[in-house]
Order: sequence, then C-alpha cells, then structure tokens
Amino acid sequence: MNSNFTYPVPSDDPYLLSDIRPSQLPPFLRRAISITDSPEQRGMLFLSVLSACSYAIPNVRMLHGKPNRTYFPNLMTLVVAPPASGKGIMNKGKSLLSHIHNHLANLDRQAIIPANCSSSAFIDLLEANGGNAFMMETEMDVLTGTWKNDYSNYSYIFRQAFEHEDIMRARKSVKGQLDNKQIPAPRLSVLLSGTLNQLAPLLSSRENGLASRFLPYIVDDIAPFDAGVFQTDTNSSSDNADQLYDELSRELFWRWQWLLVQDHTATWLFTPEQEKQIADLFSDGYLLAFEGLQMPESFAATIKRMAVIIKRIGLILSVLRLPINSSAQTLPDRIFCSDADFRTLLILTEKFLRYAANMLLLLPEEKSAIPQSRPQRNSKATNLIDLLPDQFTTAEAYLVGEKLGVTERTVKMHLTAAVNAKDIRRVGRGKYRKT
Repeated sequence: MNSNFTYPVPSDDPYLLSDIRPSQLPPFLRRAISITDSPEQRGMLFLSVLSACSYAIPNVRMLHGKPNRTYFPNLMTLVVAPPASGKGIMNKGKSLLSHIHNHLANLDRQAIIPANCSSSAFIDLLEANGGNAFMMETEMDVLTGTWKNDYSNYSYIFRQAFEHEDIMRARKSVKGQLDNKQIPAPRLSVLLSGTLNQLAPLLSSRENGLASRFLPYIVDDIAPFDAGVFQTDTNSSSDNADQLYDELSRELFWRWQWLLVQDHTATWLFTPEQEKQIADLFSDGYLLAFEGLQMPESFAATIKRMAVIIKRIGLILSVLRLPINSSAQTLPDRIFCSDADFRTLLILTEKFLRYAANMLLLLPEEKSAIPQSRPQRNSKATNLIDLLPDQFTTAEAYLVGEKLGVTERTVKMHLTAAVNAKDIRRVGRGKYRKT
C-alpha cells in the first residue's frame, strides 16, 4: 500500500454504499447490486448478498485476537428501515443459495433453515446440516415471537455461534434415555430485517450481548416517492433480475463446491501495513467513543466485535475475487486483502460504527427499559456545535472543526452523536438544524 495513504472520510449520506464506487467491489458483488438504483435498496441488497456468501465459503478462515482465535466468515446482519422502504429486495440474497440448497436437499440436508422453530428443532436442524446454516427473516418479530417462549428461545445459540463455540445439549427422552447432542464450531449466517418498533423487542437491551454481534444497517431517512412505480415496463426488468440471480446462484454454487473439495484450509490476512492502519482507526474510534462522545460502556463490546465483523467482510470480498478456472485449481494457503477491498473496509468500518452507535442508543439500558440518558459531549464537541449557526452544512462544520484542531473524520463522529442525542436534526443531504 502507498506510504502516503490517507483515510477515506465517509460523507454524512445515511446510505451504506454512498461513498463506495461499484468499480471498487468484486465483479460478483458489482453485478448483484446492479439491479436497483435506489440508494437504500442497494445497501440492503449488498448486505443480503454478503450474508448469503458468508455461508457459502468453506475452508477459508481468519485469525483474530490475543491469543489468536480462528473465525470463519459467517455474518449476522440486521437491517432496520421504515415500512415500505423496499426490504423485500433482500430476498434476492436468499435466492443466491438456491442451487446449494437444492444440491444439499438431495443429501437430506439443507442450507436454509427457518427462524420459526423451537430451540430443540433449531439444534436438530443445525446438527443435521453439520453445524452450518443460513437463516433469513424479513420480519424480525417472527423471531421475537418465537423467543418469547422458554422452550423456543435459542438466542444463546446466536451468541455462541458468533464465536464458533461448541453447542451442547442433553435431554431425557420419553423412554428415559439420555439424548446428548454436541455441535462443534457451529457456523451460522443470519439475515434479519424489520422496522424500528421491532428492534427493541428482539434485542431487549444493550447488555444482553446480542446487539454487539449483529452487523447493523439503520436506515432512518425516508426516500422521496418514486412516481415511476406507476409506469408499465413491457421489457420486464424483473425477469432480467431473476435471470441474473440464477446465474449468480450457479456461480456461487461452483465456488462453494470448489472450496469444499480443497484438501486444506486457507488463511485470510491483512498486510502488515493494513493491520497498522485498521488498528489505528479502531483505536481512534474507541478513544473518541468513550472520552469524547461518552458512549455507554456496552459500546466497548460493539467496537471489539465490529473488528471481527469487518475482517469477516474482508475475507468474503477477497474470496469473491479468487479466479476459478477449473476444478484442478488449488486454493492458496494464504489470501491477502487487496488495496481496493481495504479502502472499502475503512469506509464500511466508520459507517457501521455510526449505525451501531445509533442502534445502541435506541435500546434500553436493561429489560426494565430505564429511560435513555443523553450522551455528554466534551469541550471540543460542545464548542463545535455551539459555534455553528442554527442551520448549517457539513462543509461549515468542517471549517469550524479545523479551527478547533478537529479532523474531518472526528467532526463526522461528533455530528452523528449530536443527531443521536437529538441536539441537531438532519434535514437534507449534508444539511443540519439545531433542535
């Protein structure tokens, strides 16, 4: 990587891919998100495709932590958006696994398992599929309703599966026989979506450990009404989208089969320089969150687990770039993150930390739903907001930040915190108003 490397600073645009050019992405992802021009739907589609692909990458791992632990690419993704915001497009991601699912069905296994099942049935399904599964639900309250019953609450399995911790269960059958089950290193990929009102019932509180394991995408802006929905398209672009996703599903199936037959497990890695850059970014974010923005203590777990999630995304991007010319091709022992994918990861890191902070502040401190206290700003943050006019732009905030010795990236985080604290309100792209 260039020694003059500078961090890309994401804009204040609320949509996930607003600062990522399609040309930065692996061709597979570029084609997958090409079916829509809607900025909110592109982000949803991007995450649904990533989540599906995270299931379909066997024999590739990454190492993280001290001492190093092995992690696989499986993502747990949570999309929160207003009603009628187009969340249904996420089903396209699920369709990517259709060829893998059909292939496994011939072997009395399945790739996709339902969210609406008891804890016992969930463990049985997971065991039957070798500990690997993909779960998708576009209405997260289906899962919430299931978890309300003690015998159906398998949220603890989500928490264990994030770390690939062995799942163990012992039950006595009606005949008095002991039924022991053990699922080593489960690999569970999850894709959930719903509205803001469905969020707190699912996660219940900041401290239950589940919120920090999800990759969040919070869409709180409502896009303008698209009058084009009344136009009849005789060329039926939906048919073209279905055809494209069938082709992508076949390609993912071939990639999955190729990885499956490899005789070794590859390790995905950052380059040494990339490791330093990403570590600096997370360290800065960690200090700012607690010393500057006074985020709740539970946000510490979010930042630490976000580091694992970001590396998982990097692994997926790299594997999707691997050329597969023949079944005889060999998987390399080590796979390094490309510069293009690394820049994408830096942008995604800041975006996802913003979404995660937003989500955390929407959740109660504990199940008793103690009212949320507003985060406190430090002196620089206070000066930044106070020195701005009642209505201002991001560019104006940058100028004030420059006078205070605050970087653009830190200004962006202060603005995000002020929006979350309801001190200011976003009234347009790059435009704010004090409340």
